[in-house]
Amino acid sequence: MIVRPDGLGVSQTAHSALSGRLAEAWRIDEDLPVQDLRVAAAIHDIGWAAWEQSPRPISFMEVETAEHVAIWTAGTDAAATYGRWVGLLVSLHCTRLMGWRQKGGKGGPDVDALVEREHARQARLRDGLDDDVVDRASHLIMVWDGLSLDLCGGKEVDLDPWPFTVDELSLAVDAVTLDEAREWRPLTFALRRS
Repeated sequence: MIVRPDGLGVSQTAHSALSGRLAEAWRIDEDLPVQDLRVAAAIHDIGWAAWEQSPRPISFMEVETAEHVAIWTAGTDAAATYGRWVGLLVSLHCTRLMGWRQKGGKGGPDVDALVEREHARQARLRDGLDDDVVDRASHLIMVWDGLSLDLCGGKEVDLDPWPFTVDELSLAVDAVTLDEAREWRPLTFALRRS
């Protein structure tokens, strides 16, 4: 869950879907796997689906390491069922996040084992693909994830240069109050070319 300062929370899966909507409007180079990129963006947090069925009002960053590893293990396995590119892109996203976790002192044997497992998956899936295309595609997943996290978290975003195919983009995501009532609150975002 993305815990906002205003007492609202956005599920990881809702944030992931918002990443996919950003990808749909993004100007993507034609040599990249456009359709698979959009699917990967939309489902990159699919591993959180079970956790979000009974969410706790804590930030996804505060989830204990063992649970975090279990979530990402399920997520990369689920993403792999969507095809080669989607499986590869979500796996690369996973190892990027786990690398940050390791550097932040929140690693350990479980994280190391997951990273090793995903590196083996990536080696199989990358075989025969252009490394530059893979790297650029993976970078876009990171960009959309970060932009969606910022929007869902209530942060201001500055998009220069303008990356979308339209001059204005209206997006929405459902949030929930983090009290006992658990009431739905729509969050809307209006992005405009400056």
